[in-house]
Parts: sequence; structure tokens; C-alpha cells
Amino acid sequence: MSVSKPMKLLTLRLDPDEKARLEQIAAERHVTLSYALREGARLYLEEFTAKREPDPDRLPKGVRVS
Repeated sequence: MSVSKPMKLLTLRLDPDEKARLEQIAAERHVTLSYALREGARLYLEEFTAKREPDPDRLPKGVRVS
């Protein structure tokens, strides 16, 4: 029997329109907003890491690659 890992809390700032759109997408897929955000982040990171090293000059302002 596997034991689940404890979750960590992440703060995310969204404007009301972004949040409403994400809630709509989650509802259409019958999942929670939390699950939709986790799955979206997982898919993004899979795609991001499959590509070459990111160009720091093309990253959004304030984003750093360590």
C-alpha cells in the first residue's frame, strides 16, 4: 500500500477574470480548481523540461531559472 505525500500550500495571484475562467474549465471537466491547477502545472513542466534550456531573455519579468 502506498502512502501519499503531504501537499504543500502555494499562493497564486489571479485577477477575477482569470479565476472565473479557470473555475469554468474545471467545472466543465468535473474536477476541482485545485486539481486543475496542479495538473496544468504538471503538464506545463513536462513540456517545459522536454525542450531545450530556456532563454532567460524570453522569460516573463520576474521569472528566474535556477
